[in-house]
Amino acid sequence: MAALLAYVLACRPAFSPDGSKVLIPVANEANQEMALVLYDRGSGKSEVVFTAHKAEEQFPPVSATWLPDGKRAAVICGHPGNPGSVHVLTLPLGTSQPVRMFDLDLGEESESTVFLPPVTSGSCLFLAQKSIHRINLHTGEMKTSEVFAAEEDGTIMLTGQGNQIFYVSGQPAKEDQAADFTFGRLDPESLKLAPIAKLPAAEFGDLSPYFAVTPDGAQAVFPSSKQRQLAILKNQALAKKIQLQGRFEKGLLGNVVWSAGAKTIFAAFSLKTGDNDLLNVGILEVAVETGDMKFYPLFHAAEDGLEFLHQVAISPDGRFVAASSALLEKIKPEIRALYLLDTANPDRKYTRIPLILPRN
Repeated sequence: MAALLAYVLACRPAFSPDGSKVLIPVANEANQEMALVLYDRGSGKSEVVFTAHKAEEQFPPVSATWLPDGKRAAVICGHPGNPGSVHVLTLPLGTSQPVRMFDLDLGEESESTVFLPPVTSGSCLFLAQKSIHRINLHTGEMKTSEVFAAEEDGTIMLTGQGNQIFYVSGQPAKEDQAADFTFGRLDPESLKLAPIAKLPAAEFGDLSPYFAVTPDGAQAVFPSSKQRQLAILKNQALAKKIQLQGRFEKGLLGNVVWSAGAKTIFAAFSLKTGDNDLLNVGILEVAVETGDMKFYPLFHAAEDGLEFLHQVAISPDGRFVAASSALLEKIKPEIRALYLLDTANPDRKYTRIPLILPRN
């Protein structure tokens, strides 16, 4: 699970709780800043709602997630000039509530923590890497529970599903062997870990960090980009492995999401387009029961960073799967966009929403 130990940019689009709006992080080279763009599906309009300027010749890492009320977002912003510092903001979206900002000192964990997808529950934000940090977004109070000591080479990843928080934790194996990890549930009050199942490498492979849990919490899928497979956990045991075969065998497998009925898995995926260096970047649809696969290409891009920078999200009702090209380098301006794949359309038609940022 070497990929889990790398920094994972939280670059996937974020749907609001009602699915009507989408937040997209965008690198604005013209203004030398990172921006958050809010897209309103109803009006079709986009607007920049947050910016963070370059420092030390680096774009500051920025990630965001919605709060349960759907009126605010929690924004996490790193500071390249001060690697021990993380800024956490509650950003009102369409309301007159005030912006709240807290400066947190997470020490050596700060840089990697801001790169990991954030999770919210109630009025609290949860960040994790070696430790789990719970930040009260009303008061700024932070509670920390150490999972791995600073000198240990271990990590923990969180994902939210409804009012539950799940985790995968473990340490890398030695001598280039795949590691065994643990999947479980986090108590948001006590920050105690409740293991559900072991994920032995012999069964689950060298896991990628992009696990996903079904809406009812009954199943989880763990992708392995190295073994080119999806391993499905059900009733605390490995229920099925779906192997990528044929033309999909050599593709780049990214993060995964479940459909609303848990009959389908959608994955960020990229395929070679021939002899050139560009890849077909798109969405892979996998039928859980049969293992049948269909690929929906969205745009072309260079391979560099795609495994981390191309990620997908699904709307709460399961209708739309979103992907963004807004953080990729060396792509044509006309394809720098948010892409929404309509799962209700038999042909899986998609809409491309250009992300054109203002220049200073």
